[in-house]
Amino acid sequence: MYNNDINPGEIIWAEYNRKSSDEGSGKQLISIERQKEELSERFPTSIYRRAYHLWESKSAFIKNNRPKFSYLIELIEKGKVTGIICWHPDRLSRNPYEAGIIVDLLTQGKLKDFKFGSYTFDNTPEGIMLLQFALSQSQYISAKLSRDVKSGNKKHLERGQWLGPAKPGYLNMINPNTKEKYIGDDPQRYSLIKNMFGLILNKHYTPMKALHTLNEKWGYRSRRTKKQGGLPMSKATFYRILADSF
Repeated sequence: MYNNDINPGEIIWAEYNRKSSDEGSGKQLISIERQKEELSERFPTSIYRRAYHLWESKSAFIKNNRPKFSYLIELIEKGKVTGIICWHPDRLSRNPYEAGIIVDLLTQGKLKDFKFGSYTFDNTPEGIMLLQFALSQSQYISAKLSRDVKSGNKKHLERGQWLGPAKPGYLNMINPNTKEKYIGDDPQRYSLIKNMFGLILNKHYTPMKALHTLNEKWGYRSRRTKKQGGLPMSKATFYRILADSF
């Protein structure tokens, strides 16, 4: 959205809001709507008029991954935006490439000012240096999180543990003593699927006949969800199980 009622020399503000689901404890991050509310309270439009309102749910860890952010940079390059209102520097960038673009626009004078909801910025050499530190810290936190997740996954695989949701016939479980997550047999479905495999391996049944027996004679039903009750095993799921190395 653009507001062309801007006086000459007045800072042209763009508000940018972002939230991503890949940032670790994402449930604790402030939502886009909450960012908008907080920024409106701290910087009311009667004082800081926004020429543009941009928001997106994209990761900032990978460069060139955010269309709205790229559009914001384009507006700054063209002189249509000279100030950014944002919740925190880590909403703008979590990678060194785009952090460098932001700082470069500041040093060129194309960006005049920032208004952050949870960070204080002064357009001085010292202020720019501190902003660089904040952007670098955001990049470090994302990189560290990625490394820690990979390390955790490696440990699970070394112990022979499955990382994703449990396959049909199995359940995601937690050891009550150690709180360690693991995959265990589904007492209601494991034996049914195992016996279905037996029908095929012993060449007594064709795959389709085995599936029919599983669903119609043995009463196999998937686990219930909030949206639907248990369903018979579909052909797609059936063939996926037959081809699954797990």
